[in-house]
Amino acid sequence: MGRNEDETVRDLEAHKAAILPLIARHGGSIINIARDVIVAQFPSAVRAVECAVAMQKIMRERTVDASKERTNTAWTNYLAGRYGEALEALKGVEATHPWPLMVVYVRLGQIDEAKSLTAEYLKSGPHSILSESCTPIREPMKQRYLGDLRKVGFPERAERASP
Repeated sequence: MGRNEDETVRDLEAHKAAILPLIARHGGSIINIARDVIVAQFPSAVRAVECAVAMQKIMRERTVDASKERTNTAWTNYLAGRYGEALEALKGVEATHPWPLMVVYVRLGQIDEAKSLTAEYLKSGPHSILSESCTPIREPMKQRYLGDLRKVGFPERAERASP
């Protein structure tokens, strides 16, 4: 919350607006709300669990949407040459979206961080310059992106897994 208190409060209110109606829909009633805690009662444990599952689904969708939005913002900033803004947009989604962070680090001169992140990313599957060259980016930005991947050790072709 310390990084951007206004944004955090706004997000919390939006999450509550999405979740609170679920309580009534599942036959529950709100006992108390304090900051990010909601205490509710339900006519049965089954209804409470159904509500909790529905809440988790909504929060997962909201988190994925926010993550995609932040990644798209970072990508746009990278392509526009605004690397500091791209790095700021990626805060909080580094673990789920390492590939834009790798190339942003290159542009910010943080090659060691980029190489470390790339080494971990390459363990997750067959990634290569060849596969990334299919990314729909216009020239010359595509060559900048592919060049940045080369600088951090992306292989030209994916290595085949041994049987």
